[in-house]
Amino acid sequence: MNVTPVISLTSATATQNQTVDEGNAITTTTYALGGSATSYTISGLPAGLNHSFNTSTKVITISGTPTTVGSYTYTITTTGQAAPCAAVSISSTVKVELKTGVCNAFNPGVIGINEACTTFNAGTIGQ
Repeated sequence: MNVTPVISLTSATATQNQTVDEGNAITTTTYALGGSATSYTISGLPAGLNHSFNTSTKVITISGTPTTVGSYTYTITTTGQAAPCAAVSISSTVKVELKTGVCNAFNPGVIGINEACTTFNAGTIGQ
């Protein structure tokens, strides 16, 4: 009996497609291989992200800190599946945003997608 290969997201749903500020790590993402798949290939992973594979549990772990601003789609494809079963793939996106902005006139700084900004109103001085 031939068993169709499977790739399943095993971390939280929000980890499949992530947006992070540059310099910040992604939330670790995990996928499990099932069926007759014995290994995988990965393409499109941005620089700074790493992948590892636990051969006992057949779990792929993706983690790290992307190093370049941009939007990256990576694809994981099963390998080693029993013939005549075809490989299956799953794709995910990591979007890395540039930190921009100025928080206030006295403390210029950088803000990101999940940071609040304090406003400052200088008002009118003398007349």
